[in-house]
Amino acid sequence: MRILLDTALIRDPRAVALLARGALELMVQANEIMMRAEPRAYPPLLHSHICFAPEPWAGKFEEFAPAIKVVARGWGDCDDLVAYRCAELRVFGDRLAGTKPEHASIHIFGRENLPGIHKTMMHAQVRRANGTIEDVSRLLPRCRAPIAV
Repeated sequence: MRILLDTALIRDPRAVALLARGALELMVQANEIMMRAEPRAYPPLLHSHICFAPEPWAGKFEEFAPAIKVVARGWGDCDDLVAYRCAELRVFGDRLAGTKPEHASIHIFGRENLPGIHKTMMHAQVRRANGTIEDVSRLLPRCRAPIAV
């Protein structure tokens, strides 16, 4: 099932970020279900082959990709990586540090629109249980080659 959430008529970036946080939380929960069912399919994100890349269709629509799709294609944008990492921390804990599962959450915020541009920019990060913020898109390498659609 694919769900489309159209926020094009909402001009307040904080309101869009609130809606995006709720939608992204649904993807985190879906990732948790899939990770529990097939744990070996999901490598530890921060030590995997996965790199950060903006979506090639950015500005047209926003996709919250499931972690299995991120693994298969080898890249994700900030929200895809946050959904993967939050689910990973909730299901497995920090596997490389050997910590127990924790309730990581989404930190997503809207950026102010530029004058004359009606496009809400957002950025997603992980808030760890101890309150620290992980910017997963900065912790992973940036993809070198252009991403094919």
